[in-house]
Amino acid sequence: MLCPLVPAVKPGGRPAKHARREILNALAYWLRAGCAWRLLPHDLPPWQTVYHYWRRWQQEGVWERMLTALRERERVQLGRDPLPSAAIVEVVQRRDGGFRSTWAKVGAPPPAVPLFSVVPRRWVVERTFAWLGRCRRLSKDYEYLRVCSENAIYLTMAMLLVRRLARSAR
Repeated sequence: MLCPLVPAVKPGGRPAKHARREILNALAYWLRAGCAWRLLPHDLPPWQTVYHYWRRWQQEGVWERMLTALRERERVQLGRDPLPSAAIVEVVQRRDGGFRSTWAKVGAPPPAVPLFSVVPRRWVVERTFAWLGRCRRLSKDYEYLRVCSENAIYLTMAMLLVRRLARSAR
């Protein structure tokens, strides 16, 4: 399922020592355990190799493309349009700590929402945060750079979609 989404070994040069599947397994372990790179178990590829591929694929946009392809595949499987028609817009006010959020059509400006009101689809946001919170790497906010956190979220949601698609394929 993930094989066509993960970059293949480049032709020429030395053959790959570690399978792409093992590198993805190491990245999944790193996300779930929230450990430092150097603390990856020794039955997985060396941490330097895993980190190298994490950074390279992050810079190439692999994680975002992977998530997009898996999301579209799941939506088609559920009989939906491959591209979502709505998004959750979250606005945080720093001064008084209040939250404002609402559903908005793609490309449309978000409608005004009172400072403290019950938002009908708020549970969707909370459920997604709970899914992300299962990965210790995300729940403890270890990342210094925003782009690293963003790509960790892409990979976490991709792993979640892989499990869903595999479950429905049985």
